[in-house]
Amino acid sequence: MKKLLAVLLFILIVVTSPAAQSEQWTAFVCQEGQFSILIPNPRIPQDLAETVIDQHLGVLKSHTYRVEGEMIAVSVAWFDYPADVKIDSAEALNEAQEQGILGLKGFKGQISAKKITLGDYPGVEITAKNETSLLRFRTYIVGHRNYTLFAATLAEEPDQERVAKFFNSFRLRRPGRIG
Repeated sequence: MKKLLAVLLFILIVVTSPAAQSEQWTAFVCQEGQFSILIPNPRIPQDLAETVIDQHLGVLKSHTYRVEGEMIAVSVAWFDYPADVKIDSAEALNEAQEQGILGLKGFKGQISAKKITLGDYPGVEITAKNETSLLRFRTYIVGHRNYTLFAATLAEEPDQERVAKFFNSFRLRRPGRIG
């Protein structure tokens, strides 16, 4: 009986804690990007669209949506490769992006990189660390479209549950018509 009361008290404390009450995960649907994902904030993020000039790919219009939750910051970005870019190997593109991410200033080095998939589409997951943050990226190539998911938590207190919830909620809306 004491164990049952202790368990119930623990559940009551966790459920009524300020962190549990204030965190709201919201489904975000991006019609133009053709995806949906859960975000740790009830506010719908704005499209931080920008034109980027890549030395190898030319002019790209990227779309990024960023939000902050409790102890986690996340973003999802997408862009379409130019129509004249021949994508022989989505895996090679993912590897090039992996090298680009790991080349950013402030990283102590690669913690891990592994090949992943989203249905039939290839991807890569990269975990890296800087002075204060543990950073995780997932990148997928879907047709001529690149999707990159990003989650940052404190290095000392990585919140794997929130990161997994964000990453695992990513869904393509109409995969056969993307890119």
